[in-house]
Amino acid sequence: MIAIPEERLTAKLCQLLVEHLGEVLDLIEAEQGDGVRTVNLRRLETESVELPSGDLPSAVIEVKKGELSEKDRILKNEVYLLKVTIGYTGQDLAKQGYRYAAAVGQLIDEYPTLYGACRRALVKEKEYLSGRFLGDAEVASVRVTVRAVIERV
Repeated sequence: MIAIPEERLTAKLCQLLVEHLGEVLDLIEAEQGDGVRTVNLRRLETESVELPSGDLPSAVIEVKKGELSEKDRILKNEVYLLKVTIGYTGQDLAKQGYRYAAAVGQLIDEYPTLYGACRRALVKEKEYLSGRFLGDAEVASVRVTVRAVIERV
């Protein structure tokens, strides 16, 4: 069993994305019915790398300690921020960015304990980052920040 909270949170968030992100993206695409295709991740990194850096779409997950609220101090919680940055290319980058962010948000809502890795997780922020070029293709990124609370033992 993974004892380090950062590693456990990262592993469980990776598992969640690998197992369910494609399904949620397909549901969102079917609901929208506008022909814009949002592809499931081809690569998932857990170390800080510069996006874009290879197969797209790809994601990087970074985790760091978050600020404690007064309530967290009283309850002796630990808070972590998990940043999921997804780099993607294709047509209609704005719609794709919205869909990736919505899909990650929906997964966090459906699995608020990240498979038991924390007491609760919630989406704190969604950022749409400006596009860059990788060869001839424009690449955009979306970053979803998740706040995870762990009970200190």
